[in-house]
Amino acid sequence: MQFKDYYKILGVSASIDKDGIKKAYRKLAVQYHPDKNPDDPTAEEKFREVTEAYQVLSNEVERKKYDLFSDTLKHSNINKSSSSEPKNNQTDPNFEWNSSVSSNFNAREIFNDVFGDIFSSAKEKAKNFATPRANDLRYDLKISLEEALAGCSKKIKFMRRNGSQNEPVSLAVNIPSGVKPGQRLKLRGEGDRDGGHKQGDLYVVIQYIPHPLFDIENQNLILEVPITLIDAILGREIEILTLTGTAKVTLPPGVTSGQILRLKGKGLKPIKAKESGDLLVKVVIDTPKNLASKDLDKLKDLQSVLSNSTRILNYNRTLKKLREERE
Repeated sequence: MQFKDYYKILGVSASIDKDGIKKAYRKLAVQYHPDKNPDDPTAEEKFREVTEAYQVLSNEVERKKYDLFSDTLKHSNINKSSSSEPKNNQTDPNFEWNSSVSSNFNAREIFNDVFGDIFSSAKEKAKNFATPRANDLRYDLKISLEEALAGCSKKIKFMRRNGSQNEPVSLAVNIPSGVKPGQRLKLRGEGDRDGGHKQGDLYVVIQYIPHPLFDIENQNLILEVPITLIDAILGREIEILTLTGTAKVTLPPGVTSGQILRLKGKGLKPIKAKESGDLLVKVVIDTPKNLASKDLDKLKDLQSVLSNSTRILNYNRTLKKLREERE
């Protein structure tokens, strides 16, 4: 077995006690556990590596053997450093590290010995870890905002491998309320099937269908509502659409284009979130075009009145002052 620096793997010093070794292992084992890092072979290898290091260093007899071997290897490398041979701080062909503990182990069983049954049955997990897996599959599923808010059941159809054959599959997928774009739903055992190998899983990846009215900002919804200039001046009550029905919104007199009116709790509610987001009603004053001559004449009568708005008056005063200063 190639020599490995188990202390470095666990991120501890060689003088650490047994409790410190266990504490370091617990932290790293949870971080790299395959159930927390599905489809990540690098994390799975790290999980096996830290478990191997813990298995040796937590055993008093094996740790003494390991420390003796490590010291011998270091002395060998020190002697080599004074010769013309290249340095090698990792392995030496004249030395071979063997451990009766680490030569054959099941990383998940050791994990469950330390943590107990925190992910699932230790017996089942150990079996799954050792058994080769068939391929996992991915299915992109598009749902509406209304379906994301309320939750729904969707029927999907796809092809998977079953041994040497392609197999058509039809499944009903339950979509929980509050699911977000990019979120994966795992259907265990619904991936490829390859003889005696463990069945692969199916990952359903959620995507939102663009809504004709609503945009999304985190868990808030944004709704642009066009209004007339007269509505902006006088104000009035309007009815808008929400994801679950309708609501009344009061436009205050003098509302400006781009102003946001907030309806609490009318947005999205992600899974595990305590509160729903809000519905943000963005007011947009719509300027009419291609008016008839008689209508333009009516508006000209109001032009002098509309020119007396506070913002226009302040702008004109500032403009006049700057012009006078430049003269």
